[in-house]
Amino acid sequence: MSTPDYYLLPDGREFRTVVDNHRAYIYTALVYLFRAGHKDNEPMVKDLKKARDYVRFELERKEPTEPCFVPPQILDVVEFMGDRSGLDHAMQYKLERAFFDAVLGDCAGTVEEKEVFFGLSIKNLTELINSLEAQNE
Repeated sequence: MSTPDYYLLPDGREFRTVVDNHRAYIYTALVYLFRAGHKDNEPMVKDLKKARDYVRFELERKEPTEPCFVPPQILDVVEFMGDRSGLDHAMQYKLERAFFDAVLGDCAGTVEEKEVFFGLSIKNLTELINSLEAQNE
């Protein structure tokens, strides 16, 4: 099966190979953030809203998790996402932070830590969505 381009990193690796240690809701949110604006005929806002929903689903679980390992390649993914986003600098930063905070929240060991990072991710996504929707009005 061929992997669509919007799921590939510049070196040809599939995005999932970098984030495969993350749990289902956050993994799904990260996939939507990664592909946002790069799936044919899908507006970026649609994927950003889906990502925000999945971060909220994980936040609602209110369960502590085992701390996990954040692979160093995540920083490469964040930089690549920003470079290809086509967003202005401020909105690019919000996209990158939303992604990174979702990863950190997923690897947090306590419910309180999760709430902080997921809350920041949701905040940045909401601001980005609002900005993009305002541009399209």
